[in-house]
Amino acid sequence: PARPGVEKEVPPSSHSTIINLVTREGRPPSPSMVIHIEEHRDRLVSMMKESPELQMSLDLYTISDLALTQMKTQIGTSRVALWMDTGQAQRPPILLRSHGIRKQWARVIGTACGLPILNHLRKTERIETLADLGKLIDPAPLRIVAEAGLALFAPVVAKGRVFGFIGLGFPDERRSFDDMDVRVLNASLGMLGVALENTGMYNRLVEKHRQLEATNEGLRELDRLKNQFVSNVNHELRTPLTIILA
Repeated sequence: PARPGVEKEVPPSSHSTIINLVTREGRPPSPSMVIHIEEHRDRLVSMMKESPELQMSLDLYTISDLALTQMKTQIGTSRVALWMDTGQAQRPPILLRSHGIRKQWARVIGTACGLPILNHLRKTERIETLADLGKLIDPAPLRIVAEAGLALFAPVVAKGRVFGFIGLGFPDERRSFDDMDVRVLNASLGMLGVALENTGMYNRLVEKHRQLEATNEGLRELDRLKNQFVSNVNHELRTPLTIILA
């Protein structure tokens, strides 16, 4: 334990990983700054280790669960949910997954205020607090959002397209988000956006393949009917000709 009035000592291993690090004033970093940087590094390393599993999955719900679990761990919150754009302008986003939030509340949030939130995040493409979005939401659903414990909303973007948005509660041990939280959240959102884009491309390829298979099956059936027709015509013509020749 740190002595009263003395900052917590940093293990030698931590110092060895931060070489030639100086502050803006040119002085070596304080022990608390070193600890902060080490925590940031550890969170990013942990995120990168989980990234391959997220990118390799092609199941929408598996991706959602992996991403939300990652965000809960990295941000330290127990409440997070993901809503997905339906692709139809006037339809509200649908709930994909929610962790730590009653599903009926999460569904009501998507139905009652998901569309104005999504449209706003499409324009800004940035993280917004509930206070920023409060003027867009009617009082009744706003109370449900607050009761659900959501404090932050962020768009999931890839290649300029907003796929949906997530809602997060405050970290369990504090009532605010720091700069590290925002950086980690942006990195997580970027990986989630790429994963959703990959899944969409894969699903479109599967659908195209299914359509081609159906077309090919139709062509095969058409060819079979053509051969049957020619065979029937040949048979019908051959019978009277045989009688005439006889």
